[in-house]
Amino acid sequence: MEFLSFGMVIAASIALAVYARVRCGSGNARDFFVASGQLGGLLVFFLTIGETYSIGSVLGFSTGVYLHGAAFAGWFMGYILLSYPVGFVLAPLLWQLGRRTGSITLADIFRAHFSSRLLEVVVAANAVAFLLPLGQMQFTGLISVMRSLHWHVIPTVDCYNP
Repeated sequence: MEFLSFGMVIAASIALAVYARVRCGSGNARDFFVASGQLGGLLVFFLTIGETYSIGSVLGFSTGVYLHGAAFAGWFMGYILLSYPVGFVLAPLLWQLGRRTGSITLADIFRAHFSSRLLEVVVAANAVAFLLPLGQMQFTGLISVMRSLHWHVIPTVDCYNP
């Protein structure tokens, strides 16, 4: 039953992607990265929640408390709760700066604000370097969840050995 549900979600996602591409996609970078500015505030709010409370942070929280005790729980709750007030202040400022300069990525904002191509490359390289381990952590957490559901998963690179 769970494989059927999973397959239906994947099929619906592919159908929605094809429909969106046929109906309103021009194929430029702005469409890909920021949906041409068509995302509403409510959708962006839920996307932000998905980024903050990702599988890595949810699994990492319980593992950290188990390994390091209650002090870790206090630190982690402060860390997670602090992200929203900081984002509440910084996100609108970054959004306005991006709209004013026509920027799409954070690296574009740095290039436009400081007029430095070198700074843009450094920011982009750092973003990639720091997001790759986060992506690996997401896949490792996903494999852990799938194995706990007793799904037979054979990843190409297995960093999780129970």
